[in-house]
Amino acid sequence: MAAANPALSRREVKEIAFAWEGRDKSGKMVKGEIKATGEAVVQSTLRRQGINVTRIKKARRGIGGKVTDKEVTLFTRQLATMMKAGVPLLQAFDIVRKGHANPAVGKLLMDIKADVETGSSLNQAFRKYPVHFDALFCNLVGAGEAAPRRRKERRSSGNSGCGWASSILSCMKISSLYRWNGPRRGRRVH
Repeated sequence: MAAANPALSRREVKEIAFAWEGRDKSGKMVKGEIKATGEAVVQSTLRRQGINVTRIKKARRGIGGKVTDKEVTLFTRQLATMMKAGVPLLQAFDIVRKGHANPAVGKLLMDIKADVETGSSLNQAFRKYPVHFDALFCNLVGAGEAAPRRRKERRSSGNSGCGWASSILSCMKISSLYRWNGPRRGRRVH
């Protein structure tokens, strides 16, 4: 018996998004999207779920697209939560990017991560995308980055109990709440 090729076992199998349509057990038309390695896998997976598939095609995903305020708020909160949990910033960017269905959000996150990796501060990286991050957002993130330095200068002895991550976390949450609930661009505030 021949041994399996170790090079093939180490190679990652790429999953593709497929759009499908079919009928459930009651005959009702259903449709959705599923990630799989091929059409046969999609067919068998849906058959096991009791769906009679009528159509399968590769889902179209554009690299462009639009990043909404809601998506920016969502990834800001996810990033803040991961930082609070102690996940390193660059790793948190990867995790949040993989969790988003919109490829435009993924590209935005990868661009910001690349800026941070090359030595930019987080607020400087956000400032490069003024369409998505307004001045208030960037200033609040900058305040979160600067807070531990100021605290260190003022404290005489002992541990301040609050590091860079928690300061920036607080500012990111405030800015995401403002972004979601605050005045919209173009609307006059009285």
